[in-house]
Amino acid sequence: MLAARAQHTATLLPTGYILFVGGAGASNAALATAELYSLHLDDFMGTVSMSVPRYRQTATLLQDGRVLVAGGGSGVGVDTLLYTGPAPSACASADHCPTGFCVDGYCCDSACGDGATDDCQACNVPGALGQCTLLSAGTECRAATGTCDAPEVCSGDVGACPADGAAPDGTTCDDDNVCTQADACQSGLCTGSPLICVAPDECHEASACDPKMGCGSAPKPDGTPCSLGTCQAGVCLGNGGGGSGGGDGGAGDEGGEPPAGGCGTSGSPTGHAGWLVLAALLLLRRRPRA
Repeated sequence: MLAARAQHTATLLPTGYILFVGGAGASNAALATAELYSLHLDDFMGTVSMSVPRYRQTATLLQDGRVLVAGGGSGVGVDTLLYTGPAPSACASADHCPTGFCVDGYCCDSACGDGATDDCQACNVPGALGQCTLLSAGTECRAATGTCDAPEVCSGDVGACPADGAAPDGTTCDDDNVCTQADACQSGLCTGSPLICVAPDECHEASACDPKMGCGSAPKPDGTPCSLGTCQAGVCLGNGGGGSGGGDGGAGDEGGEPPAGGCGTSGSPTGHAGWLVLAALLLLRRRPRA
């Protein structure tokens, strides 16, 4: 001990310390001092003293970790005191903690899940530093790892995080594949209906769908039949040549045979009657005048 004392109290704290309070000193005078002993470090250290000296008092550990000191004699009036313990101590390793537990960056009163990041307890909760405390209900303890994985949250009454679970079936998702559509979660997996690739026209063939690029197409071989003729460089072209009119024995205005029974132009005099009229006219022009 840092000071010799008798008729004092010794209280084991949740932080791993033993609190020694008051008592009678070497000269049998009442003491106001207090000290802490670390079980893990096997060492004594001073702590806050009482307002008045006392011995043969009582020291009761409360549920919140504080110690209620009451009664005792000292020759003067004594009041009831509450000892709140040492200030929270930050740590980098368990070797520096009186309890032997360095959790979440603080000397902790227990192993407290060994600092696991996916549980529902911690030693660095504001207002309870150094005390293993359950995280409040609704605190996320495990993040979702994908579009069809659900995050888990603490219940507030246990230190373990709930078992990993999947998102509800039917939850909209994206499987990062453009060759599927209407993607949705099913039993924790993102699945979708296959996309059917369709050729853009009759002179192209649809190619297989690429998961990153999607549907494509390639021109059909030249000469492939199509609605207008044949495919040429992916375009449907006619066969070429003359139009749809005319032909052997046609009745067109040009290139046809003349009408049967005549060789002149339609409307000119034809036959023997026409020649007789012409001869008569020539004779009349040659008769001498009287």
